[in-house]
Amino acid sequence: MRDSNADNVVDQVWSTALDKITKPGDLPSGRPALGDQMDLAAAQAGTAALLATVPAFNKLLYNSGYAASARNTYLILRRLGMPADFFWKYEQWNPKRALDTLDKIVSKVFTTMLSKQHVGVLKLTAADPVTNRFEVSFESCAECSGLHAHDPMCFFHAGSFAGMLAAMLDHEFDAWEVECVALGAAACRFEIGERTDRQTQTRWGRWADEFTYAFEPAARFQEDLDGETVRELGETVDIGYYQMLLASTVLTNMEVVERSCLDAGRNIGTKLADIVRERFGADPQEAVPAFYRRLRYASLDVTGLDSGEASGFRVVVSEAPEHLGVLESSALVPFLSGELEGMLSALTGRDLALATTDVDGHDLVLRYAPS
Repeated sequence: MRDSNADNVVDQVWSTALDKITKPGDLPSGRPALGDQMDLAAAQAGTAALLATVPAFNKLLYNSGYAASARNTYLILRRLGMPADFFWKYEQWNPKRALDTLDKIVSKVFTTMLSKQHVGVLKLTAADPVTNRFEVSFESCAECSGLHAHDPMCFFHAGSFAGMLAAMLDHEFDAWEVECVALGAAACRFEIGERTDRQTQTRWGRWADEFTYAFEPAARFQEDLDGETVRELGETVDIGYYQMLLASTVLTNMEVVERSCLDAGRNIGTKLADIVRERFGADPQEAVPAFYRRLRYASLDVTGLDSGEASGFRVVVSEAPEHLGVLESSALVPFLSGELEGMLSALTGRDLALATTDVDGHDLVLRYAPS
């Protein structure tokens, strides 16, 4: 059973994203010190690591994106005043009318929202109301740009696009990815068909069931720190996109993925320690905050706790996306806390573990002690 409180948080995150279109200039920055942009590599790390290590996480990503998009597309269309019968007798439209009408709506709302968040450039490229088959193109995809894979890997966006059309046309659809930037394509391309259609079931099942992925975090972050350009839309994304991704996938499935997030975070933090040491120095109290600030991810204050063999670290985290705004009370921090655990352990050569998690005002306070 889905957590209604978690769904409510997801809806609030989507609403904030829409506000950036409908109320431009009226919204204060959610992060006065760091601003609303964060490095693309940091936004990709969590889901990429889980795709590489957790069986069937790709399907969880897809289903979470579908559910969040379907529910919020419906709410967005109502909020924009579209009549409930706008697509009445849609199946009798000719293909040109179907493509033109749907593309106009997609461009007005969803392409604008995704572009403003620096998530990608969405375009509906084909629509057939008779067979209910569609194609969409997604350039500068935030889910995969800069990553390298053997299989198309954009499950969250595939689910989101299928959910979007499901809400608009009141049908159950599924989407599968046929071209992916992570495989060298110029843009990610998705096909969408009715869920009950046998060909749709076969194509989606083959894509989802045969997917494998190996994530190399050190190479991706090295590329980011070197300032390499991986997409035309830029090397940052709006924190709202990352919050949407976290809320839709992790928060709504916390009981299933919390341990996996902690383990995946620790693994990445361990692998990134050499880069942090090389770029920012060997002192964790200086190097770790410098690394996260460089990524525009969060402001950290790392303090050593000198108490003999029990010495550890106290980390105060400010403006982290997973502990900001509507997510502040969600306890959505297992990946970050695991990443810090691995990084501090590797930098010091001691096996440290998260001992306590507290909140001080708007800040998150993490304490690490020898395990």
